Amino acid sequence: MAKEFFGEGDSAIREDRPMTERSVVVVAIKHPTEEKYLCVQNRKFG
Repeated sequence: MAKEFFGEGDSAIREDRPMTERSVVVVAIKHPTEEKYLCVQNRKFG
């Protein structure tokens, strides 16, 4: 279970429902020679 979870709207924790165990991936990709990072925004969950 996530130790720190801050959801809101459709992603908020619902006290009337059991927690769902999920596998998640967080990746940060930095350009090797520039101060640029690749970021992805999920269309459904932001």
